[in-house]
Amino acid sequence: MNQKQALARNKDTQSSDYPLLLSCFIGNVSLTDWILENSNISVKNKNYRKFVTHLNSKTSEYQNINMRRHNNTTPLYVACENGHLQLLKKLLYYGADVSLKKKSGDSPLSAACENGHTSVVRELLAHSNVNKDDQNMKGYSPLYLACQNGHEKIVKILLQYDADCNLRSDLVSSPLFVAK
Repeated sequence: MNQKQALARNKDTQSSDYPLLLSCFIGNVSLTDWILENSNISVKNKNYRKFVTHLNSKTSEYQNINMRRHNNTTPLYVACENGHLQLLKKLLYYGADVSLKKKSGDSPLSAACENGHTSVVRELLAHSNVNKDDQNMKGYSPLYLACQNGHEKIVKILLQYDADCNLRSDLVSSPLFVAK
């Protein structure tokens, strides 16, 4: 899937009011660096002037590392959901909060587990503030989501970190029940 198709699929990133969220979604490390490190940059190239002027007008928004969209999606969540390890590291360096969840209760770790992003899962679990057994509103834990989607490597990693394999979802099923 190319970046244009990916953007069309995810309505949360279609607003130009959220350049940090957008740069994390598409996995653009250099743009994310620029957004996090700069403010009030002047550009002589008229093709980019409008974009930069817009970014400069949003200084407080785009430099807020934990900014949220309407469903509480954060840049860190988006980076984890899409498997962008380098962006994850950059966002953690700048102080992104790994405990912030979407309205559905899904955490960045849940998103990485559900989508099979092994290196992102490892990086998150190495962070002390990550709750490996955090359940979303349906009762799904990261282990449950990894099992449900057949991500065996992630299941093994979570079990190495002592994830609770007996947590039950709202459907009264455990991760072992849904394992493929």
